[in-house]
Amino acid sequence: MKDRKLKLGLLILILLIADQILKFWIKTNLSLGEEIVIFKNWFILHFVENNGMAFGFEFAGK
Repeated sequence: MKDRKLKLGLLILILLIADQILKFWIKTNLSLGEEIVIFKNWFILHFVENNGMAFGFEFAGK
């Protein structure tokens, strides 16, 4: 059981690090609105920015 928890924790950590690296790479290499096609029309990276909080909610008074 301990080994399984360790593997799960390691997998989560790897995914979080990969997510942050990908976000940094996109922010530094793509222009707003630019996209990169990875697998034809199945997987496309499209650079957009969320000006609000989580899930697109905006701050009060905006």
